[in-house]
Amino acid sequence: MLRLLAIALVAGASLLASPVMAFPVTVQSVLFDYDGSVLTVGLAATDPSGNAVSNGDFTILQAPGAVDLTVGNGLDDWTRGTFDFRGDPAYAQFVTAARITAATLSLVSSPIDGLFSNDQFNLENGPFTGDPEIGNQLYDNAFLENGISKIVTLNLLDHFTSEQLMNFLSGGTGDFLNDGRIVFTYGDDTIVSGAMMQLTAVPEPPTLALVGLALAGFGAARRRRG
Repeated sequence: MLRLLAIALVAGASLLASPVMAFPVTVQSVLFDYDGSVLTVGLAATDPSGNAVSNGDFTILQAPGAVDLTVGNGLDDWTRGTFDFRGDPAYAQFVTAARITAATLSLVSSPIDGLFSNDQFNLENGPFTGDPEIGNQLYDNAFLENGISKIVTLNLLDHFTSEQLMNFLSGGTGDFLNDGRIVFTYGDDTIVSGAMMQLTAVPEPPTLALVGLALAGFGAARRRRG
């Protein structure tokens, strides 16, 4: 019996020393403007009265304290969309992972006013209940130029922790409870005509579970001897 216990413990220690290889899992979600292309840029519908307008997968709203009251022209606008990861076939496996190791947000951006240098973005979980405090500044982003459309890719782990990003996916309430959606808001002097978020997570090696199986095997062997 002691010999079997020793074998089980040695096996468990060996498993701890050599964890099972965990392969990264990547999921992505893409938002398009009205023409269904992430790479083309065109003006959205506008509303001179300041009412929200739709631009494909995006909703455009008037920024608080807006000087330019027209919505949709890229001036004093907030652009909002919802990244939905549920359609990615790898999502079911992704949500079992414990930590995000890579996260990028790519935007097709067309600055309309020179004040784009203090544009900001925000991520959150739903349901959406009012205007968020947009707090992730894009100070003097070297890739952006006024009046020129470019793709800008941001490293989200520079702005959020892995735990925060996971909470965005699973910490919501109501229609957003555990369903794989992240709300994105961008403001305020740029037209955003396309956006893609890509998340990569690595599952934690299941070493402790394997040790438990080894000890369970010891228990079964003991019962047989008894």
